[in-house]
Amino acid sequence: MSALDKACMQHDMDTETRGPQRAKGDQKLIRASDARLAREAKKIALDRKTSQRQRALAWVVYRAMKFNKWRKSRGGDLPV
Repeated sequence: MSALDKACMQHDMDTETRGPQRAKGDQKLIRASDARLAREAKKIALDRKTSQRQRALAWVVYRAMKFNKWRKSRGGDLPV
């Protein structure tokens, strides 16, 4: 399991409604989990020792987490 997979799994444990959902719907905890995953993904994307494929995937995850702040379910105003 790659470092990106581990970071995504931790995020899912916090936010996924079909799993443990450790954030329990608390918007503050969900946004904090999004921010943690964004930081970890950016760190992986910038690491020259990581494969090019993993770095590209990490950038996708980073951008997705940055977009999350605009989603209505995350407290934003977009109807997504």
